[in-house]
Amino acid sequence: MAGAASGCADESNAPFPAGGSDSWVFGVLPDTQTYSDVAPETFEAETAWFRDAAETELDLKMVLHVGDIVEHNSPGEWAVARSAFDTLQGAVPYVLAVGNHDMGENGSASDRTTLLDEYFPVVDFDLLDPDTLLAEGRVENAAHFLTPYVGSAEWMVLVLEFAPRQAALRWAESILSEHPEARTILLTHSYLYDDGTRYSAARADEQSWDVTEYAVGRDPDAPGAHAEEVYERLVRPHGQVELVLCGHVLGEGVAHRTSAQDDGGFVHEILSNYQHTDDLLAGVVRGDRGG
Repeated sequence: MAGAASGCADESNAPFPAGGSDSWVFGVLPDTQTYSDVAPETFEAETAWFRDAAETELDLKMVLHVGDIVEHNSPGEWAVARSAFDTLQGAVPYVLAVGNHDMGENGSASDRTTLLDEYFPVVDFDLLDPDTLLAEGRVENAAHFLTPYVGSAEWMVLVLEFAPRQAALRWAESILSEHPEARTILLTHSYLYDDGTRYSAARADEQSWDVTEYAVGRDPDAPGAHAEEVYERLVRPHGQVELVLCGHVLGEGVAHRTSAQDDGGFVHEILSNYQHTDDLLAGVVRGDRGG
């Protein structure tokens, strides 16, 4: 999936332009968990496509992964992911979000332990400002900046953990306050449902793969927030957030909404998850691979 962003601040409530001298292109990788598990060649083909696009017809600035990089948080699957992203190393900067399958024993999100930071250390992220990390050496909550890559405009990719804790939300609020002029893409795993609504406590019984279905979301000491709280605290009051990208949900696997912000602007919120629509994986992907 490829998207385009514009350098025109007065077009924040308009569709992204198809091209122009002030436009630039970024790639989005939705959930790759199934590919890490049973189809590594598909994962490799995806990153190779982005590498080739960056060298040919597309002026690709970065690739963003919405989380659920792997299925079982296992060394073998992380090695597949590492190999796939090695295709981009030195060619296209990339940013990774952590999903529920990237955490806990067997990818169960039983806790927040993950092999992500072992296989993708801080030094591998060309756009990452290490001073922004919520926790030293851990990239689950981080800010990546594109200023050197996109003319004079400062763009920030703010990565927020799955089922964000209050500490992570406070951290994100501080990063946004420190960079009010940075045009921001919020990258997080769980946000929109496939009917275009945001995950919320009020609809937890109606929305599959709600954060409360996972131990990290029910942690009594640090419960995970729903997307509605993320919107109310990070997106609605901070007009510099122009785009929210997420995955996590099967069903239709895609959704979009445009929401109002306090400054009179709008934010585009986009869900994408295509792994269960791949004909090569028909009969392999089970319903529980979502979320």
